[in-house]
Amino acid sequence: MTLYTAMPLELVLDGFGQEPGPFIDLTIRGVTMRVLPIAPGIGKIERLLDAPLDCYLKPEFSPGQTVSYTEDTGNAANAWSTSDPAPFPA
Repeated sequence: MTLYTAMPLELVLDGFGQEPGPFIDLTIRGVTMRVLPIAPGIGKIERLLDAPLDCYLKPEFSPGQTVSYTEDTGNAANAWSTSDPAPFPA
């Protein structure tokens, strides 16, 4: 492989051998997402895995939003923590 870049090689390959994670796959109100835990029971959305198409346009599902979940079950059907108090109608 040939890599042409003006940047120093140390910056380009920084973190190349590190694995991301640990991720948790959750289903919240019918949306399956991959979450990076940041605290017990709280995680940051990494990506949506399975969701209706309109969920991809909703800001509460954008990567970087925080969700709360229960760690023992890995399922957070009713738990949600974003800037909006109620992101969905019930």
